Parts: sequence; structure tokens; C-alpha cells
Amino acid sequence: MRTGMGDFLTPVFISCLFWAGSFSKIIVYHAVHQGRRYGNASQQFQAKNLEDCTVKCARTNPSGPFLAFNFRERDGFCQLIHNEKSGLVPSDGYQAYVQFLCLTDYPRIEHATESFVGWSGHHPAPPSGEVSFACIQRRGFVDGWKEHRASCSSTEADSWRATFTEGERNLCPRANELDYPECRLTEMGKEYIGTVSVTENGKPCLRWDSPDVKLTFRTAGKGFYESMFFEEHFLNQDPSSHENFCRNPSTNDMPWCFVDDGGLTWEYCWIPFCDDLSAPECKMTQKGAEYLGTQNKAISGSPCLAWLGEQGLSPEFRFAIKGQAFPDFITDEHNYCRNPTGRPGGPWCKVPGSEENWEYCDVRFCAMEDAERTCETEDRCSSKPLECRLTEMGLEYVGFKNVDADGRNCQPWLGRANDKRVSFMDIMFIPDEGVDSSHNYCRNPDANLYGLWCFIEEGTGERWGHCMVPFCYQLYERFAVEGKPAEGYPECLQTAMGKEYIGTTRTTKTGKHCLRWDSQPYGKPEDFVTNATYEDHFRFGNPTLHQDFCRNPTFRQQPWCFVADPDIEWEFCQIPFCPNYPSEPTPIHEAL
Repeated sequence: MRTGMGDFLTPVFISCLFWAGSFSKIIVYHAVHQGRRYGNASQQFQAKNLEDCTVKCARTNPSGPFLAFNFRERDGFCQLIHNEKSGLVPSDGYQAYVQFLCLTDYPRIEHATESFVGWSGHHPAPPSGEVSFACIQRRGFVDGWKEHRASCSSTEADSWRATFTEGERNLCPRANELDYPECRLTEMGKEYIGTVSVTENGKPCLRWDSPDVKLTFRTAGKGFYESMFFEEHFLNQDPSSHENFCRNPSTNDMPWCFVDDGGLTWEYCWIPFCDDLSAPECKMTQKGAEYLGTQNKAISGSPCLAWLGEQGLSPEFRFAIKGQAFPDFITDEHNYCRNPTGRPGGPWCKVPGSEENWEYCDVRFCAMEDAERTCETEDRCSSKPLECRLTEMGLEYVGFKNVDADGRNCQPWLGRANDKRVSFMDIMFIPDEGVDSSHNYCRNPDANLYGLWCFIEEGTGERWGHCMVPFCYQLYERFAVEGKPAEGYPECLQTAMGKEYIGTTRTTKTGKHCLRWDSQPYGKPEDFVTNATYEDHFRFGNPTLHQDFCRNPTFRQQPWCFVADPDIEWEFCQIPFCPNYPSEPTPIHEAL
């Protein structure tokens, strides 16, 4: 059982002798539910003391003892409860007492079927009486459990124990309510990137990046390709991002994970099939290696070549033959956009006639598409970053300006990833939470001294143009004159990942002191880019400038820093989000 639904039990209990005809019985009442009382009293009177209230609770009712009572010591008021099921209300000074049974209702799971074991389902429930929950949807419970249970505690009065918590009641979705990625689209489920983290036998999964797993994965697991590194088996080639969730990085029949069963071994997970087995035409992650859609054209419109075509023995070709690095099976005709090599921009494909022989594809973020569809009704759509920059180069800018100083439209960065001015690795240095084929905002990925810029439409005579974005201090001054100072940034986050953050917080969320970045205390972390230097991950290419401040030089969830604890090495920082700024450009913006 994972959690207890009862919240309080004191060692206090009161007993009373109850006569019924020719026999007698001792009734014991236990103090329960600190801070609350039973809310459906049948009778109320003023008792001499607690013992008097207890005796009347046991003897007043001719059909049998009352199940529970509330007693308030300051004035002696006694409330008797005979109902078969009772809810709880604020205590108002009362202490609740109950016989050893469950009078409150059992925890429930919406949309799940219920069956009762050891009792009829009518309250009160006896100790050890159980409720069994089953999810009749084809995909089952979203956490991977085949069955959930709630039982009336045999050690605490009026306390329910359950295999789920209050916050997990939507475990059994309605039909078409749970979409990918919290279910699988294929039999093998190599594309699965949901959050189930227990095996079909209920054992907790180990982290994929744990030392034991990385050292013995070939001998403890099966289906790993002998000539591939451990990281190369995973979507996006990043085991740490998959945490301890069920995955299928090998060629097993369905998702699984490593477990500690007196030694390292593995077990399958129960991941239900999605109701809708059609793959979404968008990506869930930055690298998008889970993408299973049918897009087969690059952003430029060039057709994609088949992965198994006559393209030489490139790494991609070898991966395709192995089949490990793709979320689906590769046939001779397969020419859909995929990302077998973990390119930072997302799904891509081989194209004919290109100097580099490959291009990114027009695959957007699913989250961005969902936001656009709901933006008319969601308040969060009005929260946008301030349209200004803090520094000359504007490396921290995450605004939405997408025209250059001459008013020419900016082009998507991924569509020009092969341009000599910005290599595909420079995509990593764009400070946004994610970059997809729609991202055409002014940025400075190559740290140009003249500031923000973008690629512009072909045929204009130039390949790129500078962008006019004002300094934030200019806006701060103007807002202050108008009596509405823009407080906060840069000591707050404009995005969840906070890659743009350049504030001065230097302690972690648990209060640990950050170490200096230039000390490089634990070497180069695994999620740093292999063929980029440690220094290249920091703005201005100089970790010394960032001292010991919280930063996010990679793609972790939020700003972090190294700490002096070798067991954890690093920890996230607690940095607040910036207040909402005007969502639309104002005359102030234009004037500056």
C-alpha cells in the first residue's frame, strides 16, 4: 500500500459496557481526525463529562450503540452519530470518537469499476474490508498498475489505506481522454516517452543513468546492440532525460526497465495502447527523436530520401540498419523525418542536391500547437517576455520580434541550419525552451558583437539582417516615469528552463552554495555536447564571467549549479518567474 488516507489517531480510547437483553458487550471508542469532527449528528445534548457522553452514545439508541460521537470539553456538548456513513467538517472545538471501523467514505477513482472484498459496500466498513478498482479502458490505469485497492485499516480506527493518493484520482481516463505520450502507439513501444515508472509486478524502476545500470546494462539486460554505446540506444541519446520511466531502448517486445531484485535485473512494464493509434504530427521534446509522423519533406520543401537508400556507410545509414536509434521499423521505402543521431534541432532527413546532404523537417512542438488552439481562452497566453534586451549582444533575449531593422521577415533558424554562419550545433545556444520549425525570432546564436539578427528571405540580395530591439533599462526608465516600474527581470525567469537567466542567485533550492563554473569541479557533465568545449556552453564562451551564479548551460528543466556534495554533484535553483509584461508592443516599444 503506497499511502494512508487516515490522517490522525491518538492513543486515547474510551470503553463502555453495553447491555442488550441477556448479554453485555464492551464498546470501545477511539479518538480520531484531529481538527475535524463528524458532520451528521443524530442527537445533541450537554453531558456532564466525556464518560457521560460515552455512556449515552453506547446506551441511548434502542437498536444498538451509536457508531461515533463528537465531544466538546469546554461546554460538555455531546453529538451522537448513528448514520452508516459520515463526512467530516471543521472541529469547532470538538474531538471525534468512533468504534473500530470505517465510517467515512472510501477514496475513489473516477471512471473505475468497483468491487468489494470482505464487506457489502454499505457503511460502516469493517477493518480489512477492501474496495478493488479496475479500469475498463483498454489502456488501463495511467500509472501502469493493473489493479488499485483501498482497505479499511486494521490498525487505525476510521482510516483508509490505498494504493493511490488523493492527487491521483484521475488514474482511469474516459475514452479518448488520455493521449500519447501517456500510452504507446506500437507493439514494441520504442516511441513511448510517458511517465510510468513501475513494472507490471509493481516494482519501482531504476534510473537509466544510474552507475549500476550503465556499467552492467549488457549483462543484466538484453537486446542491446554490441557495437553501440549505451547512450546511442536511447531516443535523443540522453539516458538522464528518461529518468526512471519505462522505455524500450533495446529490441525487447515492449517497454521495460531495470529493477533491483537482490541484484540488477529487468522487468516489463504494463503500458496500455492509445485509443487513437495515429501518431501526432508534432514533436514532444526538443530533439524530437520520438516523432513517428509521416512528414517526408524538409523545411525547404525538398523531398526526403529513403534512409536505406544508396547513401554510403554514413553513421545514419548504419544506425538505420541496426534499427536501434529509430522509434519504428525501417523499411526500404521509409523516408519519414526522424532523428536517429540526436541532432539538437529535431527530426531531419537526407535530401538530394544539398551540399550538406541533409535538412531539418517542418515538425513543430505539440505544446505550441496546443497553446495556439487554446490561446483565446487561456490567461497564460497573455504572459509574454518583455520586448527588450539587457546586453549589447542580446544573448539573453527571448522576445517575439521576427523582422529585421528594414522590416524584412525573418526565416526559421532550422531552415538555415546548414548556413556557414551558424552551424547546427549553434541551435543549442538559442536561449528558448525549445526551437522548432516555426521559430523565426531575432536571436544571436553565434554571439555576434553587433547584436541580434536573423536570416531573411532569399532574393533580397542579403542573407541576413540586424534586428532593432531596445535595451531593457530604457523601458524601465520609461515605465518608472509613467508610474508603473517593470520590477523583476533579470532576477527572475522569462521561461521555465531559464536559459536566458543572467541574475545573481547563487544558492540552490535546498540552500546549498553554488560552486564557481570555471572550477569545473566534476569534469564535463554527460548532457554537455560532446564535440563542443566546456566553455562553449556559456554565454560569451567564458564561464568565469558567470562566477557561481545559477545558470542553465544545457537543456535541464531550470537553472542549476554545481554543489560541494559529490553524491549529487549539482542541484536546481529556486528562481521565481517574472511578472506579466504587456503582451502587445506599445508606442513605447516602437519609440525606442
